[in-house]
Amino acid sequence: MALYEQTLKHTQAAIAGYKALPKSSKTKQQAGHLDELRRDVEVKKYSVQACSMLDGAETSGERLTLDTKTPLESRLEQYYEDPALVKQKPNLVSFPPDFQPIAAKPLFFDLALNQVEFPSLEDRLEQKKAGSGISGMVKGWLWGGKR
Repeated sequence: MALYEQTLKHTQAAIAGYKALPKSSKTKQQAGHLDELRRDVEVKKYSVQACSMLDGAETSGERLTLDTKTPLESRLEQYYEDPALVKQKPNLVSFPPDFQPIAAKPLFFDLALNQVEFPSLEDRLEQKKAGSGISGMVKGWLWGGKR
């Protein structure tokens, strides 16, 4: 539809431009071709619009009824020129959106734990044991050591 509208707009602008030119047989011929193109585009545009309306209608002959209270996002597959969409507050989407449950805490699975090699801490443990001697014993009696 938009392509047909753009074509009509450009052909009408071209026809207006040819009418402003001096009259000659070539300009008349070109203007005639453009007028024929404009008519063909209008016919195609109206046939596409009619086909889209017929595809949306049910085959039983009942008139197509649309619930305009439902948001536009839920009825995109149905063609209907809704005059309510050009008002100040059209019903385009449901707002606020419906809540969706999510997990309280994200779940992480550490698959690489079996492949990790941790550094050895043996040298740090030996340094701590060497520091405890007579000074550690006196410190424990006077100032209270760790129990």
